Amino acid sequence: MTIGHENAANLFGALSALLRAGRAAGHRHANELGAAGTGLAALKALQCGDARPSDLAARLHVGPSVVSRAIVPLEQGGLIERKPDPKDARACQLSLTPLGTERLDSLQEGYVDRVRARFADWSDADAVYATTILAALERALADDQLATEQAALTKSLIPAGLATESGSPAYQTEPSLAHSAATSRTDQR
Repeated sequence: MTIGHENAANLFGALSALLRAGRAAGHRHANELGAAGTGLAALKALQCGDARPSDLAARLHVGPSVVSRAIVPLEQGGLIERKPDPKDARACQLSLTPLGTERLDSLQEGYVDRVRARFADWSDADAVYATTILAALERALADDQLATEQAALTKSLIPAGLATESGSPAYQTEPSLAHSAATSRTDQR
């Protein structure tokens, strides 16, 4: 099944608008909460485990120089540290410090509070549908190698209370399910 030209153009326009709105919100929140963009993404990625700067860049879908610039203030602020890479003495790994973990937890709570306030009229089911669709978009736009890692990170951010009976999040990974969810939510409104 292929998307028609007009629908593809509409999707492209909606994605562009979403990215612009996300960047604007990130700048607002960075000024108010203290971290956003690549720095916050790096902290979140390191929450899953230590990483070489080049691996971190790949996870974040940015160039190595972007990560290099982003980690300098994080390192100076004591939020991350460099450790020798046990597999390669010439390389280093980045890891969160206890202060970095504490700061990330605080930042995430601030962002969660803002999301809850912005979407106060949404139900948990609406949030799960939106997460499903966004994760499907992320997989479609990401390269295949990183899509699984990114989807796992997205899944890990879904509150445990929204899990299904089988223990896995009530979040589906098939784009066709995301489309069905989006269509059914649109039809109901």
